[in-house]
Amino acid sequence: MIKTCWQVNLILYLFLINFSVKAFSDQAFNDETYSAPQTKANPNNFPVKVSSQKLNMSTAIPELPSYSRIYDDTSDPFEDAVAAIKLADETNRNVLIEIGGNWCSWCHKMDAFLEKNPNVFEALHGKFVLLKINVSDSNENEAFMKSLPPVLGYPHMYVSTAKGKMLLSKDTAELIEGSEYSVKQWLDFLNKWQPSNTALMEKKASSYKYKSDIN
Repeated sequence: MIKTCWQVNLILYLFLINFSVKAFSDQAFNDETYSAPQTKANPNNFPVKVSSQKLNMSTAIPELPSYSRIYDDTSDPFEDAVAAIKLADETNRNVLIEIGGNWCSWCHKMDAFLEKNPNVFEALHGKFVLLKINVSDSNENEAFMKSLPPVLGYPHMYVSTAKGKMLLSKDTAELIEGSEYSVKQWLDFLNKWQPSNTALMEKKASSYKYKSDIN
């Protein structure tokens, strides 16, 4: 299906124009940096309410939008992005964009990790709308990926506000301790980039910019 001009312009506005050299990054806030865990060379639109004690994945997962559950090489990432941003705005969440594919072993490890740790799963879907974007030999989604900063490895993440302002390009190796994803690293990351905290970051950044402009 051919996208209308307003759809293309909206996506460019949300994911390209709003991302600048002044965008927030973990490094800017003094976090350590790591190498990516894997390269490509190496498979109801409301928040899910689950108990922090036990997560029934068979009932919780189907309640999520399809773009939050699977990498679909037949899905239109532009349409999914518009839907995810709309949902985030309606539910006061940020958007967490996850780039990967069904071929990606670390993507499967991430899904297994979230299933094993319901407190992380709940924090993720309670504070973010997860948008999975497929990148594979069958569909590179090249047009969409050109609107984003470079991917360092897979899976790779980006954080956007519900208004489409890009805040972060995230190397998911930073969420790993040893050979596994870390509950603490994940929860720290989700807490830091949830809407209430990113709003404060933006406010402070605007204040610093104003002070530098008048001095």
